[in-house]
Amino acid sequence: MHESMLDYGNRRYLKVALSLCAVSIVAYAVHDPLSPPNGGTWLGYTLGGIGAALIIWLTALGIRKRSYASSLGTLRGWTSAHVYLGLSLIVVATLHTGFQFGWNLHTLCYVLMLIVIASGIFGMVVYLRYPQLMSSNRAGR
Repeated sequence: MHESMLDYGNRRYLKVALSLCAVSIVAYAVHDPLSPPNGGTWLGYTLGGIGAALIIWLTALGIRKRSYASSLGTLRGWTSAHVYLGLSLIVVATLHTGFQFGWNLHTLCYVLMLIVIASGIFGMVVYLRYPQLMSSNRAGR
């Protein structure tokens, strides 16, 4: 039976992403900065570093897809991690901003990141849904 990339490893990367989001939210909730929450606090820098590391790691999927003989795990596992950790980036990056949005370069980068994530969600839905529709149409169902 076919296992979806979202179900890989008993949804291992969903659990990792949810844990990352939970730790980020708890840290943000208990953080008591001297100034209003923003990316310039120790927590803001920490979440920004985690977010930047996630973005760099997420781009590595393109390299991994072209390494056919790689011993760094299965492509299905990498894709599953890419999907779930990419979605967790929404929470991490939003908490990094401290909900401080304005007409500046920082907000533009944040909005562009959200657009990239939204296009990834659309691509995932198309990738998972339309082959089933085409197969059922071809079978005369």
